[in-house]
Amino acid sequence: MSNPYPDFYVKPEHIHKGSWTNWNGDQTTGGKITVLKNRAELLMIFIGIFFVFMEAGLWSLVSFGLFVWGRSRNPGRDRDALWHQQQTTLRNAGDDRTVGLTYISLWLAYGRNDRAIMLRTFPTVFVALTSFAIFLIALPFMTAYAMLDNQGVEVLIESPSCGWWKASFADNVVLASTEVTNRTREAIQYADTCYETSQTDAPSDLCDNFLMKRKLDWVGQADACPFEKGMCIGHADFPAFEMRTRLLDSHEHFGMNSPKQGRFALRVTTTCSPLNVKAWSSVEKGPTFGEKVTRVYFGRTASDNYTFYVSSYQAQAGTDYRLGAYHSNTHDQDATAPFTFTPIKQLRRDDGDVSVIFLNNNIIPIAGFNGPCRDPFFSATQQETGTRGWYLPDDPITAIGCVDQYEFHNPLTNDWSRKTGLLKLGTDLTKDSGLLWRQVAAMNSFRWALGEVGPTGRQAAVVGPDALKAKKFPGVFNGFQNPLPNDQWKKEVRYWFNARLAALQLQFIRVSTGPQDSSAMVNILPTAADGASHDVEGFICHSQKIKSGGFKNFHRAGFVALATVGGLMIVVPWLFMKFAVHWGGRRKNALALEWISYGQLQMLRMASEGVGVEGWRNCDGEIPYLPLEQSIASVDAEMMIDGRPHPRLRHRLEPPGDTEMPGDQSTEVEAEVETDESQRNSDESRRNSDQVSVIRPEDGSSLAMVTLDTRESQESLAQILPRRTTS
Repeated sequence: MSNPYPDFYVKPEHIHKGSWTNWNGDQTTGGKITVLKNRAELLMIFIGIFFVFMEAGLWSLVSFGLFVWGRSRNPGRDRDALWHQQQTTLRNAGDDRTVGLTYISLWLAYGRNDRAIMLRTFPTVFVALTSFAIFLIALPFMTAYAMLDNQGVEVLIESPSCGWWKASFADNVVLASTEVTNRTREAIQYADTCYETSQTDAPSDLCDNFLMKRKLDWVGQADACPFEKGMCIGHADFPAFEMRTRLLDSHEHFGMNSPKQGRFALRVTTTCSPLNVKAWSSVEKGPTFGEKVTRVYFGRTASDNYTFYVSSYQAQAGTDYRLGAYHSNTHDQDATAPFTFTPIKQLRRDDGDVSVIFLNNNIIPIAGFNGPCRDPFFSATQQETGTRGWYLPDDPITAIGCVDQYEFHNPLTNDWSRKTGLLKLGTDLTKDSGLLWRQVAAMNSFRWALGEVGPTGRQAAVVGPDALKAKKFPGVFNGFQNPLPNDQWKKEVRYWFNARLAALQLQFIRVSTGPQDSSAMVNILPTAADGASHDVEGFICHSQKIKSGGFKNFHRAGFVALATVGGLMIVVPWLFMKFAVHWGGRRKNALALEWISYGQLQMLRMASEGVGVEGWRNCDGEIPYLPLEQSIASVDAEMMIDGRPHPRLRHRLEPPGDTEMPGDQSTEVEAEVETDESQRNSDESRRNSDQVSVIRPEDGSSLAMVTLDTRESQESLAQILPRRTTS
């Protein structure tokens, strides 16, 4: 079964996916990339992972800078164990969080109350944890808001059925009438949900997450009678009520996506007043026995010389209101089509379209607990016999007359067209008016949409009594009308005006999506756009915006910038480090060699050489290696000192350290460096080389460190072979 209200829903396949420009901003700020919501969530996960790589790339540069800074602060040979452990951490930790936590652990281990230790550790802790917070906490959320959440849910409709589709009653009267009825009920439902005061503040997906504007704003005020003297009843000077919209922009209010140079604006004005029916009606003898027919002569219709009639037998058909509506266009006031009439002279207007809405109350009693209803449209002042508090209608027929007027406005030149009816709307705008082609397309879209919406009273003509607000609120119950105020007629014309504005909003969606069943429809857009110097049809069919919660928009410029900057942050630090280390190593630069030497694989190599494992190659590169057939030192996990485990590297030729050595009987560890005399003299002569001296831990034992000799033949210049004996 087809959806009777298709304009409340747009299929996902009819939404444009990919890059486009939302002209709420300019080419840069309005750039969007629209994706399905579930794919957007996957993309955000990828962006989160991308941030991890960005942070890693940038942190590699920061850690290198901190390494250089730490080296420059201790240029001499008084570098203690804490300094070397900090440099090792910066070289090998890999990410800011690990560096920060390791530095905190070093501070706790070396003396949490020592101010000097704190000053040596906390600056790096602050830098590391700040980087962590920015990249993995703050920046992703800010980026998600700026690139995604702050981009709104406005999307473009892109349907192959787009067009100016008109119901063809000549081809299939059933399908055509069904189409018109469903569209009218759709507009009334939207007005009930989104326009009425009692529900205006209630959140609704239909009202807040579909059309560009929940409702179109307008103002109302009392006005003089829009017809000749004697036609209006009510207040002597201001019997009418005027409703005038604010300036309605094609882009802002109706979602026709266009830069400012292509926008157009519309203003709708409707003035209504209760009409003097008694002066233009007569009671006549009906065709059946005893029947009396009341006829109103406001002008002939296409089939009769009167406008509306009611039979005295009407009430026998059922207890419900009966509505009738007829209209006359300014350009053609001869009644030739259904629901049109040729108005009498007193009702004619040359500057607007005239509509008359008739009400046959069908003798429905109206509750009047505070007195009778004196509203001119629902007037009921006759006390019902035997029923206190209920009043019968005064007249079988009442009527409201309305005049619909329209104006166009050019935002670029601030020019206005003259206020007139629909068929003459914009005819005074010529090529000399300075309209651009997008503005002409928007103007013609307005005219088409207004023509499909129809004049005031279209709802009454199509859906009958369901177009009455009084029937819904306060409502009719079991054939009795709940109490009505004395200005109920104003509530009715407001209701019809709101329904027309809702229909106007939905009509733009209908143009872009097309009908569900086009078998009884005719698309006249290709014919209307034929011969245009620009792609008018493409503009109309690919510029309609709506809101949709099933899609997400990414900021196009931000997305491109993130991909570009993020890619550079990942690649450039890696290239810089590779180049700096490779270039520095080839030139035997002390800083580069020191950075290489503090790498974990080089540290393993030097520790192994300290226990006698020789034969290492590529000692000035990132990856030192041994021949595969050569064994390496292993970890002696059984070593005990002072009753606590003291793991150390052990060459396979050494006996395992399975004997506990108490600290009070241990002897001082001595470092023996075995080199020939010529090598020793050569080392002493290079006073400008960056050798790291032996440092002394707190217990007085010596700690051998690495010398940055650049020759592979001297790879173990300072080795420790701790030898302790048990007593």
